[in-house]
Formats: sequence, C-alpha cells, structure tokens
Amino acid sequence: MLRVNRLSRDIIKSTFLRVHRVALSGGLVVLPNHYYTPIADVRELERTKDKWAKRSPMTGIDADIARQASRLQEIVKPFEPEYRGNSTYQEGAARGFGPGFGYVEAQALHGVLRWLKPKRVIEVGSGVSTHCATKALAMNASEGHPGKHTCIEPYPSDYLKSSPEIELVASKVEELDPATFDQLGDGDFLFIDTSHVVRPVGDVAHLYLEIIPRIKPGCVIHIHDIYFPYSFQRDLLDALFQGAETTVLQALLTNNDRLEILFCLSMLHYDAQDVLKEVFPEYVPIPDVNGLNVPNTTGHFPSSIYLRVRG
Repeated sequence: MLRVNRLSRDIIKSTFLRVHRVALSGGLVVLPNHYYTPIADVRELERTKDKWAKRSPMTGIDADIARQASRLQEIVKPFEPEYRGNSTYQEGAARGFGPGFGYVEAQALHGVLRWLKPKRVIEVGSGVSTHCATKALAMNASEGHPGKHTCIEPYPSDYLKSSPEIELVASKVEELDPATFDQLGDGDFLFIDTSHVVRPVGDVAHLYLEIIPRIKPGCVIHIHDIYFPYSFQRDLLDALFQGAETTVLQALLTNNDRLEILFCLSMLHYDAQDVLKEVFPEYVPIPDVNGLNVPNTTGHFPSSIYLRVRG
C-alpha cells in the first residue's frame, strides 16, 4: 500500500509539473495550493487576519523613531524650497518614466542626494526616480560636486538609452559580477528598487546575499517598498503578486551593527506623521488598518528606507 501511495504521489507531481510547464509557455504560473508553494492563500489570510496583521516588535534592530525623525529633519528639510511642488517628479511621471516611485519618496530622494553630494550613484531599478536623481545630481554639479550616475536596468526605456547624464548597464543585476559595486565608497549612494520577490537566482537574493554585505563603510543605501514595522505589503489581500523583501531586510538588519537606519519613511508614517508633514508639507497620510489598505481612500504612504554602512 505504501508503494502504491508513493506511486500515486509521483504521478500527481509529474502531472502538475507538465501542466506547470505548459502554462509557462502561455505566460502563466500554475501551482498547487500547498504549504511548499511560496504564494500565500489569500482566503486563508482573510480568515486569520486577526492573528498575523500586526506590527513586528523589530527585535534586535535599532530603529529609534525620535532619532530617525531628527535625521530626516537635519538631512532633508533644508532642501524643502527646492522640492516644494515636486516639479521634477511631476515632469517625470507625465513623461511616463515609471509609476512605481511615490511623490513623497521623490522629495526625500532629492533631499538626501543634495545633502550627501555623492561622487558615485548606482541605481538598481529605474524610472521616475532616475529623473529625480539626475536633476539633484545636476544641482550638485553646478555647486562643484559632480557625481557619476550609473543605472542597472535590464529593460531600459528610450530615456535611459538616450540620456547623456546616465551610464546605462543593460543587464539584470543578478547577472553582474558583485565587484561592480566595489567602486562605491564613503559618501556614495546605492539606490535599490527591485522586483521584491525572493526566488532562486533572482535580484533580491543576489542583492541581499552578495551585494549589500560587501558595500564599503560610509555608503548610503536606499531601498524602496519597505513596510516596517509590518512585514507584509499593504495590499497583500488584494494584490496578484506577493513580495517578501521587507522580511528579508528585517532578517538582514537583526543584530547587525554594520547597517544603521538613517530613517525609514514607513515607520515615520506610522509613528511620526507630524514630522513628515513638517518636512514634506504636501504629505497627506493615507489611512490603514493594522498595516493593510483601507478601500477607496487616497493619500501618501512613503515606503523608502535609508541605511548607512558602518565601518
């Protein structure tokens, strides 16, 4: 009987695999609803929301809100007259450079780049953020602080291909030699906006295992779509795709003194909205329930985190 059961399981697995491969050729992923499948059953999530939809205590991570708020005010606020109205962001969005980077995040990016004045910027994942970074770097250059801007983008837009200010590396980041990032040093800037998905031979695994640990002290790292102090995305119950990058980052930061949080906009959104309103006067916080979206509401949820590598 045991041999029959094993044979039956093997037949079922091989059948599922054939169906899966056929579906892939049509652009679909068909997998069984099983605990080995890395996609959560949203029906089960809805039933058990009271058990998992809660903050993480961020154990082992130095994420003091008062210090984050102070750093945001010191680093970004002095440049508020420059990013007021967000004309660069609005121009980039109107030109179709990408919808994934938020209004407030763009203002924060401008402030950080103007404060840091990096000699080298490497951007992994591009879009309207690229346009905003280019403008901030141009202002730095006009003040005698030029910066080299490199974009790693496997699917470059015409804008990236034609921009004279940008060095384009048309490749997947996971296919690059990690030594590509050794040029970044003290005062330089690494911008990360990934697929957010953990999969074999993917961008997230490569960045967190092979790239970030080798970045030299003094470099500032930006990561987008981080949901601290929650470990899940705000649209988890309504989204087709489920990311896990926030969880991976939390694991990396736990008991890790080499990476310090300068500020995390999502944490400030939840715990220091008055400070965000002071630094970003146009900021209108969007409501949530235990870290999840509220239907039919509008506003801002900034989700960039800025880290600095310690020596």
